[in-house]
Amino acid sequence: MIIHHVPFRPLGPAIPTKAFIEGETLILNDERIDLSLIPDGMTLPMSAIGNELFAGPVSRRNGEIELTLKLALNAGAPAYMWQNGRLQVSAGPVPFPVEPIDVSIRPAKPDEGLSDV
Repeated sequence: MIIHHVPFRPLGPAIPTKAFIEGETLILNDERIDLSLIPDGMTLPMSAIGNELFAGPVSRRNGEIELTLKLALNAGAPAYMWQNGRLQVSAGPVPFPVEPIDVSIRPAKPDEGLSDV
């Protein structure tokens, strides 16, 4: 499966887009979308999918499914996340770029003299 991704800034906090490929099924933020019925050489319009994270039609060419998804980003996301991208995934999780975790904020360890009282 060829997955193009385009960044967008939603209103409010960005919920990361998570995708997983299982055969010809795309699991997109826990919603299963079966793409196996798209015949070779055909294109399914974005409106037929009914999922707001699709940014274009879904097509099958030479047996390969190709689609475009939106990736929600927070305003302060690093520059590399604001670039369009293309991934080819045959199975498993889709490795979208992710925002780095701020390591300066860390939970307190129990041995640091803190109590629950």
